[in-house]
Amino acid sequence: MICQNCNKELPKGWLFCPTCRAKSGGPSTPAVPAPKPPPNSTHVSQTSGNTPSQSSSPNYAGFWVRTLALLVDSIILWAVSATLWLFFTFAAGEVGTLIGIAISAVISLFYEAYFTSRDWYATPGKRALKIWVADTNLQPLGFGLAMGRSLLKIANLFTFGLGYLMVAFTDKKQGLHDFMARTVVLRR
Repeated sequence: MICQNCNKELPKGWLFCPTCRAKSGGPSTPAVPAPKPPPNSTHVSQTSGNTPSQSSSPNYAGFWVRTLALLVDSIILWAVSATLWLFFTFAAGEVGTLIGIAISAVISLFYEAYFTSRDWYATPGKRALKIWVADTNLQPLGFGLAMGRSLLKIANLFTFGLGYLMVAFTDKKQGLHDFMARTVVLRR
């Protein structure tokens, strides 16, 4: 489908435009229907105008592309953290080091939640690899759910990383944190 508001292609199964945030199929911004799916396949249909009734095989992002996105985001966060740590260490010595570490921890906590609940629906690393996060109804995350998902990643530490490895073996490519937060990661 194509957004009539900004003429961008809508991601498969999404009922809003990630560029201009206009609802597709709404009275003010009608959507141009996509080509009909082949016979014997289900497709996303609009029931109440807010949620898809059924989605046939959305293009879920797999383990390796998500791992690479995590690596990109980790490099970004490391650069920010190192800069803050150095700045505060030189400015205030040992106390500055603790302040830099604390600020870096807060930034790391909010980093993913902020970006996945904004217009990109993805962190810079995910956006670079053309993947983004949605709830299981293929709708964008609000800040609360995005923050919950970020916090639930801590559960993967208790599984010695097996919670992340679940992405490689589940139908919807969900990690433990995705199951608990009821989210998925999709390819554009």
